[in-house]
Amino acid sequence: MMVNTHVQHAFKQNGAALIVSLLILSIVVVLVATMTVEHNFHIRRTSNQLTASQAESYLRATEAIAHKALELDSQLDQENGASVDHLAEFWAQETPPFILDNGAYTGRLYDLQGRFNINSLLLPQANQGQSANQGQRAVPFTWQQGVFIRLLQSFNNDQQSISYDQAVSITESVLDYIDQDQNTRGFDCGEDDAYYAIAGRSPHRTANQALVSVSELRLICNLPVSLFRKLQPHLTVWPATGDTAINLNTASVELLSALIIADNDQTALQNLTPGYSVPAPIDQAELNTLLERQQSGYDDFSSLINDLNGLVLWPGAEMSLASDYFLLASDVQLDDVVMHLDSVISRKDGTIKILARSTDGL
Repeated sequence: MMVNTHVQHAFKQNGAALIVSLLILSIVVVLVATMTVEHNFHIRRTSNQLTASQAESYLRATEAIAHKALELDSQLDQENGASVDHLAEFWAQETPPFILDNGAYTGRLYDLQGRFNINSLLLPQANQGQSANQGQRAVPFTWQQGVFIRLLQSFNNDQQSISYDQAVSITESVLDYIDQDQNTRGFDCGEDDAYYAIAGRSPHRTANQALVSVSELRLICNLPVSLFRKLQPHLTVWPATGDTAINLNTASVELLSALIIADNDQTALQNLTPGYSVPAPIDQAELNTLLERQQSGYDDFSSLINDLNGLVLWPGAEMSLASDYFLLASDVQLDDVVMHLDSVISRKDGTIKILARSTDGL
């Protein structure tokens, strides 16, 4: 009986030892597996960080290339004795991507002065010297406001039509959003109070400052999303200062139809008065001659005006045939990393510099 007891005790000890050994082995396997996963994760994360850093370097390389392109364009203008920028010039062309071993990168320049600057809506009329915040004058009272009203109507078609009153109301709402006071101009949106409780939107306040991105217009309560999408490629917020001259060599047909008027409207538009209705946009078919010549660019205003065939440019509006502000849209793809960068480049006074960068669009 004693022998059997010892044998049973030995078996129990061996069984317990086996269980402990298996438990230890399981723990070791789990720890090793966890360490392997974490090790691979750290390697992958470090690799991604290095790739992202490399991708950012390529994006900055596109800025350096754009800098050289704009610098060369300025040199060519000096050699030719005329400062002109148009869409047939080399800087405006779409270039093939630069191929890399593990991806590619590319960039393209766009003329921001071929777009309408939203922030210019608050600039006073040159001959009035009065801020829009002083007296809350009726819309339109500046050429910028009048052009924007017409631009809003330039996209009218069978699917969507913006009336003159709607265009004025949207313009008033944009002004209320970016001015520095809480005095309302229009009745549709207004100031902060109107944005605290809008169905389907998070409550927010008006900016009360110049916009830093065209995308901010999506917050305007009475601007249809479908119209915003059509407007977006024709708008800019740069420069944020008073430089608002529009380059007629690079302006879109929609913007041109808002800038060009019939001869019999010229006198009335020279001095906008409250309550005056801005005429509808010019029929784009009337601009065919201008658009054909625009492809190669105008060197002087006299040739451009001659091609208007009886139409005239908005009196007093700031227009040019050259540009100082550009948008560089850059893209890079390295392995699984894809990055985009928008860079605002100034060439004002002959100095090329980056004014802003954004990975979410400008």
